[in-house]
Amino acid sequence: PNVMSGFAETHWHMWNSLWKGLVNYATEYFRMHAVIPTLTVDDHYKAVKLAALEALNAGVTTCHNWAHAVRNIDDMQAEMQALADVGIRARAGYPSVTSNAPTKIDDLRQALNWTRQNGGGRIDLGLILPETGEYFAEQVKAARELGLRPITDHGAFLKHPDLLGPEFIFTHGTDVTPEIIALLKQKGVKMAFCPGTDPMIGAGLPPVYAMIQGGIPFENMSFSVDVSNQSPVDPFASLRMMVNAARIQQANNTDLLAITKSPPKWAFDYQTAVRVGTLSGANVLGVSNLTGSLTPGKRADVIMVRTDDLNMAANKKANPNYLLIQNAGPANVDTVFVDGILRKRNGKLIGHDFRAFAAEIADAQVAMLARAGLAH
Repeated sequence: PNVMSGFAETHWHMWNSLWKGLVNYATEYFRMHAVIPTLTVDDHYKAVKLAALEALNAGVTTCHNWAHAVRNIDDMQAEMQALADVGIRARAGYPSVTSNAPTKIDDLRQALNWTRQNGGGRIDLGLILPETGEYFAEQVKAARELGLRPITDHGAFLKHPDLLGPEFIFTHGTDVTPEIIALLKQKGVKMAFCPGTDPMIGAGLPPVYAMIQGGIPFENMSFSVDVSNQSPVDPFASLRMMVNAARIQQANNTDLLAITKSPPKWAFDYQTAVRVGTLSGANVLGVSNLTGSLTPGKRADVIMVRTDDLNMAANKKANPNYLLIQNAGPANVDTVFVDGILRKRNGKLIGHDFRAFAAEIADAQVAMLARAGLAH
């Protein structure tokens, strides 16, 4: 097997994994936001648990939960409890606005204390800034005073360049301009590409090559799941898309034979992709001191990927990075440790009745749609 550090993803709306199978297009996705006021505390717990289990199954040992649908501290604690119960390492992003009002600093302190008392050393608190408006500066100040990281949203923070810093994450970016890239570089802002969702929506390819050309260092780049109700939790496929996108953008040539006869030196290769999926992702989240590489002194977030499966069959001289990115998938992940605790063995997650949990998710979906008055 290939033994490596677990993957680190950096931007995931885990709360809406409860919509899996209910939304197939972006229009349906945004229509489903009508259910947010009707979600129960238990819905928040179940949704994040489902997402976190998918993460571990795929070899993702660190994630960033964008909990922007929580309405209060009870919802937030439910989502953090799900992360803790599954045993994944995570940054939990508390929204800066809850129930149409700025989140109180006392609630942020309460959530932060919860992570310290109940997170098992694996859960840390960050701040997300959707629809923060006039409260932006004061909420960023509060987050920095409390040491929260990351601080982020989907790019509205670009209106506040003086407040940006290395704890910020920029997401998506299919329409990013050279001027924006220059600002991100200057401020040390990190990048979370969305290679599973942006192409699916039709919005474009992740702007990997543009970021490279603009001087964004690889250690500040990462992949993200974004939403697992529409795209798979598959770090191999995500990184594969990033490699392919970078090549398309770099070659800028549709002449197949011309490219193959005289290929350029690719700016984003397979070894880089593996690093971006592990150590760089950890750096983006501010946890590279704990995870992201198999280094003495770090926590044991380790996965083993089978290399003797049919889709991975190769001689011993094969390039392991190529095989991982181009051939592997979650089914090849044999073993997963998080913080030294065994979470998956022989291709199966440990300690979970998936048939029973799947039935709970199905029942929760029916109840959620009924409360919101949505037929499906």
